[in-house]
Amino acid sequence: MTRDTTTRATEDDRVLYTATAHNRTGPDGESRTDGGLRVAVRSPLAPRPTAEAAQTSAATAATGAGEVTGTPASGTSAATDPEELLALAWATCLSGSARIVAPGRDVTVRVEVDLVEDPTGPGFAFEPTVFVSFSGTTPEQAETLAQQAHGRCPVSKLLTGRGHAAIVAEPWEDD
Repeated sequence: MTRDTTTRATEDDRVLYTATAHNRTGPDGESRTDGGLRVAVRSPLAPRPTAEAAQTSAATAATGAGEVTGTPASGTSAATDPEELLALAWATCLSGSARIVAPGRDVTVRVEVDLVEDPTGPGFAFEPTVFVSFSGTTPEQAETLAQQAHGRCPVSKLLTGRGHAAIVAEPWEDD
């Protein structure tokens, strides 16, 4: 039985776009989107394969529609982890917002996501930091533009408690 994943989005007139991702393997396996992107994932705490093993694994990976293949720049693994995905999401979103608040300027965004022991209880926590630079600005101008971009960016809003995240338990469905 396939559930209509667009129901929630179409019930709210404010929704402009909905991205849906799935994971049934946990941190070591694969995550996928409804749009066909398939991403190999790994636990950031698991031992990393050698560069040679990663290249062999990448070279023999299936090449299904939208699947991530090839060897990443680091050469250590063809898989990613939640920290990298969060960093990519925030860097992409904030870069777009920065270009809106600073039209015509070159913008560079770098995000670092640290995984730490959660000081408030069991498990882990993310401690992300973003670095933003704008061409042709003074440090004061760059700070103002960075704060304006941060104020517009949906990922920034979510990470700083100005967005809304919901969790809904639903019945298990076999594929």
